Amino acid sequence: MKTNRNIRILSFCLATVIAFVGMTRVIGSDLIVRADQTDDQIEDQTSAWKYVDPFWITIDSNGTTCTVVGSNSGQFAYNSNVVVPGEVNIEGKTYQVKTIAKQSLSEINFASITICEGVEVIEDRAFEKGDCYGTLSLPSTLKSIGAYAFQYAASLKSVTIPQNVKSVGSKAFFYCMNCDVTYYSTTTVASDSFEMCKSVTKLQPGTPDPQPGNPDPQPGTPEPQPGTPEPQPGTPEPQPVVPEPQPYVPPVIPGNPDNGTFADFIERLYVVALNRQSEESGKAFWMNKVMNEGFTGGDCARGFLIEAQEFKNRGLTDEHFVEVLYATFFNREPDADGKAFWSGKLSSGMSRDAVVNGFIDSVEWCNLCARYGIKSGAPNAKATTPSANALKFATRLYTECLGRTPDEDGLQFWALRLTNLESSGYEAARDFFESKEFQNKNVNDETYVKLLYRTFMGRDFDQGGLEFWLGHLSTDMTRLQVLQGFAQSQEFTNICNEYGIERGNI
Repeated sequence: MKTNRNIRILSFCLATVIAFVGMTRVIGSDLIVRADQTDDQIEDQTSAWKYVDPFWITIDSNGTTCTVVGSNSGQFAYNSNVVVPGEVNIEGKTYQVKTIAKQSLSEINFASITICEGVEVIEDRAFEKGDCYGTLSLPSTLKSIGAYAFQYAASLKSVTIPQNVKSVGSKAFFYCMNCDVTYYSTTTVASDSFEMCKSVTKLQPGTPDPQPGNPDPQPGTPEPQPGTPEPQPGTPEPQPVVPEPQPYVPPVIPGNPDNGTFADFIERLYVVALNRQSEESGKAFWMNKVMNEGFTGGDCARGFLIEAQEFKNRGLTDEHFVEVLYATFFNREPDADGKAFWSGKLSSGMSRDAVVNGFIDSVEWCNLCARYGIKSGAPNAKATTPSANALKFATRLYTECLGRTPDEDGLQFWALRLTNLESSGYEAARDFFESKEFQNKNVNDETYVKLLYRTFMGRDFDQGGLEFWLGHLSTDMTRLQVLQGFAQSQEFTNICNEYGIERGNI
C-alpha cells in the first residue's frame, strides 16, 4: 500500500494499540482473517497471534511449527522486498514456518517476494490481488500452492515451480500476463492454473531448473558455418512477399454491453477491426497496455486500425475503411451523409490517422467506452451517458454517506463526473461529506467516524479503530484529515478498483 509517512505512522500505531488492548476484530488491511469465521472463532484465533515484525504468526498445535496469518501492511510501503522466513523465534523458542495462510498477504504490492526454505504450503488466495514487480522465489521444500494464490500479479516476470510441489490450484497464477512459468510434469496443475500467463514451460523430472539470464537454445536453430561466402555486390535484396488483399467482409456490429470489462473491449476490437477472435497472447498484450501502461480506448483503436500490419494487409478501400470506423467507434453502420463526408475527406488527401482522430473525439465513442469502463482518449468530447460502474459508485455514496436513495438528477450528475474523470473517487466522496446536506445532519464525531468506515472501507467499525480516530479528532486532527487517512487505505483503493473508478490523489 502506497502511503505517505504520516499514514504509515498511523497504521503502525493502530496495530500497536490493537496488540495491547486485546484485539478481537480485523483492523484495516493489517490483519486478515477468513470471511467465514464467526466472532468467537476470530477471538480465539487472534488471542493466540504473535507479532514477529512484520508478520502475525500462530503456533501450530504440534508445538514445533507455525503459520503466517497476517501482516502489518504499513511495513510494506513503496513496494518493498518481502522475505517470508523459514523459521522465527517466538518468546525464546524457534519454530519452523510451515504455512502461509489464506489471504494473509493479499492485496499488497511487492518489489520482490522470497519465500525461504522450510515453508511447505501456500494456501488459497495467500497473495491474491497483490502484485510483484520483480522476482518470486519459491523454496524447494514447498509442496502445494493453493487456488488463486497469486492471481492478478500482472507485473510478475517469471516463476519456477520447484520439483517437490505436488499440486497447483485453480487460477493460482491467473492473469499474470507478463509471467513466464516453468513447472515439472510431476506436479498436478489445474487446467486454468496458468491462464493468461505469458508463457508456460513443462519440464521432465531431473531437468535442472532454468537459470535466469540464460535462455534455452531454440531447437532447430543452425550454427553459422565457417566459410559461408559474403553476399556479392550487386546481388539483389530479397523482396518481401506482399499478401494479396483479402475479400472485403463487412464488419460485425456487436451488441452494447450493460457492464463490459477491459477484456470485452479488447475482444471487440479484434472482432470489428480484424474480423476474427483474439489469440491469448495478443489479448494479454493489449490488456497489459490498458491496465498497467495507461492506454486509453483511443490508443488501442489506433493500434488496431493504423499501426497493425494485419489490418493494413486487409487492403481496404477508403469507403470500406470508413465502414469499419463506424462499426468500431459508433457501433453502427454509417449514415449516408456521414459516410460521404469522411470518404470525401480521405479522397481529398486527409490521412487515415487524422480521420481516426476525428472519430475518437466524438460523443458516441465516449459513450461506448464508458460502457466498458475505459477512458476514451477524446481530447474534447465527453460522455453523455454515465458508465454502469459510475452509477453504482455514486449510488453507494448516497446510501453510505447521506443515508438515502439518490435522486435521479443528482445521480446522473455525479455518475457523469466520475465517467468523464472530472471527479476521482476520493474527490466525490470528500464532496459528499462536505456537502450542505451532510453538514446539516450535524453528526457527532463518533457517528462521523462510523460513516467513514462504511463509506471508505465497506464495513462496520471496530472498537479499537473507533477509539483511535476519536482520540485524534479530540486532540490533533480535523475531520478532513481523518477522512483523508481513510481515503488512503487499501480498502478504499480496492473499492474504487472494483467499480473501475480512479481513486485519485489525496
